[in-house]
Amino acid sequence: MNEPRELSSVFAAFLKTRKRQRRVDRAREAWMAVAGDDLTTHTRVRSLLRGVLTIEVDSPPLCHRLAGFEKDQLLLAIKAKPGGGEVSDLKFRHGAFTE
Repeated sequence: MNEPRELSSVFAAFLKTRKRQRRVDRAREAWMAVAGDDLTTHTRVRSLLRGVLTIEVDSPPLCHRLAGFEKDQLLLAIKAKPGGGEVSDLKFRHGAFTE
């Protein structure tokens, strides 16, 4: 069973989580603006940790293309968008979309 906690610590944890989620949401919006409709239908933003935006891609060939040939260009474009300034790197990984 959970130990009782001070309300101030619970509230602080809540605010920290909300702030983190807002950063991820802004990075997601920057990705969607840069990627366009074609890529956003095949990709999902999964996380933003220590500046690394992890994007899940639904096909191995597309994942390879993005990571190997388009990453630098996409990263520069994201950094230029509102909310993209917190992104310092992109990581693409193949995976099935599960929501």
